[in-house]
Amino acid sequence: MKALLGKLLTTENPTAQTHTVEAFYSVLGALLTERTLGNGGTVNLERQIVQRALIATSEHYRDPDFTTQAMAERIGISLRRLQKTFRAVEETPRNRLQRFRVETARQMLVNRHTQDPALSVTQVAFSCGFGDLSTFYRQYRKSYRRTPGQETGAVQGA
Repeated sequence: MKALLGKLLTTENPTAQTHTVEAFYSVLGALLTERTLGNGGTVNLERQIVQRALIATSEHYRDPDFTTQAMAERIGISLRRLQKTFRAVEETPRNRLQRFRVETARQMLVNRHTQDPALSVTQVAFSCGFGDLSTFYRQYRKSYRRTPGQETGAVQGA
């Protein structure tokens, strides 16, 4: 928690701050859950694994080589264990990683008029960990029913 707070206080990038805040709340939630439920519970262990996976995602999503296998290795469990744990939250680790990347890309696109008007859709896609544009466009359209190029700075309902 100290490291996350330190990063939050020293980070000036709004997108990075958003992810750091999410990671902080995840860790805080895991801590409070552990205190409430006690140590050793299966539910508690599964929540901790999911929280650690979300923290790893927020730290490494920009790397196109950060896959669910890399996520599992990063938090010290097998890929199969990670997949089984995510079933409890009714999502797959792969879908969560893709959703995180798409949501981050949308924030960047919507805010680019104030942060960096010259930022292209291609730059956003690659900076959010997408390895190719076709996957990015497909995921974006699936999530928001519009293309990334149609984002004008005003968030509209998905």
